[in-house]
Amino acid sequence: MTFRQFAIRNIKGNWVQYSAYFLSSVFSVMVFYMYTAFIWHPEIKSAEALPTDLISISITNMVSLIMTICNVIIFIFSFFFILYSNSAFLKKRKKEFGLYTLFGMTNWQIRKMVFLENMAISLAAIGTGLGLGTLFSKLFFMILSQFLKLDKPIAFYWPYQAMRFSAFLFLGLFLFQTFYSLFRIKKSEIIDLIQGASKPKTIPKFSWVLVALSVICITAGYFMAYTANIETVGIYFFPFISLVIVGTYFLFTQSSILILKGLQNRKSFFYSRINMIAVSQLLYKIKDNARMLFTVTMLSAVVLTATASVYIGLQILLAQALSHNPQSIAFLEKGRGVHDVIDPKQVERILAEDKVNVLYKVQIPLLHGNLLSETERMRKAKGTSTMVISEDSYNQVADLMSKPGLQITPGHAVFADMGLTNQYIPRDKVEISSDNWRSIITIEKEIEQDIFAPILVSGLLIVSNEDYEAWRGQTPEYGQYIYYAYELENWKQREDTVRKISELVPEKHDRDIHFRVQTYKIVTQISTLVMFIGLFISVLFFLAAGSITYFKLFTEIEDDRSKFRSLMKVGMTIEEIRRVVGTHVGIMFFIPCLVGTVHTLFAVKTLNNLMGNVWLYAGIVIGCYWVLQTLYFLVARNFYMKWILREEVK
Repeated sequence: MTFRQFAIRNIKGNWVQYSAYFLSSVFSVMVFYMYTAFIWHPEIKSAEALPTDLISISITNMVSLIMTICNVIIFIFSFFFILYSNSAFLKKRKKEFGLYTLFGMTNWQIRKMVFLENMAISLAAIGTGLGLGTLFSKLFFMILSQFLKLDKPIAFYWPYQAMRFSAFLFLGLFLFQTFYSLFRIKKSEIIDLIQGASKPKTIPKFSWVLVALSVICITAGYFMAYTANIETVGIYFFPFISLVIVGTYFLFTQSSILILKGLQNRKSFFYSRINMIAVSQLLYKIKDNARMLFTVTMLSAVVLTATASVYIGLQILLAQALSHNPQSIAFLEKGRGVHDVIDPKQVERILAEDKVNVLYKVQIPLLHGNLLSETERMRKAKGTSTMVISEDSYNQVADLMSKPGLQITPGHAVFADMGLTNQYIPRDKVEISSDNWRSIITIEKEIEQDIFAPILVSGLLIVSNEDYEAWRGQTPEYGQYIYYAYELENWKQREDTVRKISELVPEKHDRDIHFRVQTYKIVTQISTLVMFIGLFISVLFFLAAGSITYFKLFTEIEDDRSKFRSLMKVGMTIEEIRRVVGTHVGIMFFIPCLVGTVHTLFAVKTLNNLMGNVWLYAGIVIGCYWVLQTLYFLVARNFYMKWILREEVK
C-alpha cells in the first residue's frame, strides 16, 4: 500500500468527523467564487447589461462593493475556521499517531501522511466548491438580474480569472494551514500519544475569582448595551464587545463548573432517574467542551446580531422612505397659475386614462421665508430657509392623513423638520423674513414633518391664519408656491402610470416632483439585494458553528459508545440512554444558541434605543435561527444515537 492510498483510507475511515468541516469549506469556496464571478463578469465591468439610469448603475456598483467586502469576510473567517478545525483534528488523532509510531513510522512519515490527507481534502473542497459555484452561478446571476431590474439577464459566463483567483487563494490558505499543522506535530513519547485524550480526567475545578469576573464582565457589558444612546454608543462599542467576550469565556470555563457542581450537591435532583449520569458526564467533559461552547456561542452571537442589525436597518430604511413620501405623487410649483413642473390637468388626465382611483388630492398655498434665531443673528449666520404654511392648510392635510392638527395663536409658530433636529428651543423668538416682509415670532415647539413630501427639505413653519394672510398679501403671486399632491389606491402597482407622468416633467424640474413608488422601488431593491447577499454569509457562519459542534460530538463518540455499552450491562435501558444522549446533544447545540441569543437581545436593545421599537424585526431573525438550529439538532441527535446504538439494535 502506498502512502497516497494509506492517506485516502484514513480519510474514508474518519469521514464522519470530516464531513461537516468539508461541507463548510465547500460552501465557503462556492460563495466566494460566485461573488467573485459577479464582480469580474464582463457585462458588469463594462455596464453592458445595466439600464441607462444612474440609480440602477449606482445600485449595481454598490452590490459589487458589498460582495467585495463579503469576500474579505469569508476569507478571514475561513482562515480562523480552518485553523481551529485542523487543531481539533490533530488533538483528536494523538492516539492514532501513537499507534503509527509504535508500528515503526517516523515523525517525518506521519507528517507526510497528514500532508497528503489535508491536501486531498483541500483539493476536493476547492474542486467541489468551484464546481457547485459554476453550476449555481447562472441561477445566482438570474436572481441578481431580477433584483437589479436589468434590461436583460446577466449571461452565463465561465470566468476563468475568477475561478483561478478563488482556487489559488484558497489553495494558499489550505497550504498555510497544512504546514502550520505539520509544524505542530512534535515528537512525543509513545505512551503519551497512545493515551492521547483518553487519559483519566480529573474532577474539574473552578476559581471563585474568575466566576465573579465572568459575572462582572457580562453584567457591565449588558449595562452598557442597555443604557447606550446616540452620545455614548461610540464610546461603549468596543468595551461592550470586550467585556462580553471575556465574560462569556469564563462563563463556560469557570461558572459552568460551579453550576454543575451545585446540581451534583443537590441530592434530590442528582439521584433522580438519569440525572446522576447526565450531570457527571457533563461535569467531566466540561473542561474539554468549554472552549468549543465559547467559540460556538460567539459565532451564534455574531450571526444573530449582524443579521438582525442588517434586517432592522433595512426595515427602518423602508419605513422612513414611506413616511417621508406621505403622498403617492407630490410636486411644488413656484408662482400662482404657473406650471413649470407639470400641469395638474395633465396628471389628472393620465390618472383617469389609467383608471386610477384617487383617494384624495390637495392644492396647498405656501410662502418662502428665512428663519433667523438670536444666536444665528449674533454669529451673522444665514439662518434656515423654510416654507411657510397656514394652520388651516396644515390641518387640512393632517386630517386627510389622520394626523393631529394644530392650533396656533398670532405671533407664534410651530417648526416642522424632516429629521426632528431640535434647532429651536420652545419659546425661542426668531425672525422670519422674505424679500417683501419681515416679522418676529415665537417658536412654540418643534415637530417632525411627516405630511409633506421631501421637496420641502428646508423645513416647514406653521403659523396662524392671520399671520399667513398678512404675509401673503405682501408677497407677489410669482413669489408664492403651490404644493400639489395625490394619494392613489394600490400605489405600488402604479409604476407605469407614474412613468407616464414623469416623462412629461422637464429634466431641470426632476427634483421638484416626488413619486412614492419610485422611492419604494429603490429601497426595496437595495434591501432585497443586501439581504440576499448577506444570507450567504449568515449561512456560512451557521454551518461553521454547527460543524464545530458536530465535530466535537463525533470525536467523543467511540468513548461514549464504550461507556453506554457498559451501562447497559448493569441494567440501563435504551430509552434511558436516549434521554442522556438527548440531554448531552441538546446542551451542546442549545446552550451556545441561548447565550448567543441573550447577547444579541442586549445588542438589539442598543439599536432599540437609537432607532425606536425594533423588537419585532429582531424576533423574526432570532426565531428563524432557532428553527434552523432545532432542525440541525434533530439531525445530529438522530445520527449520533444511531451510531451509539448501531450494534445493540441489530
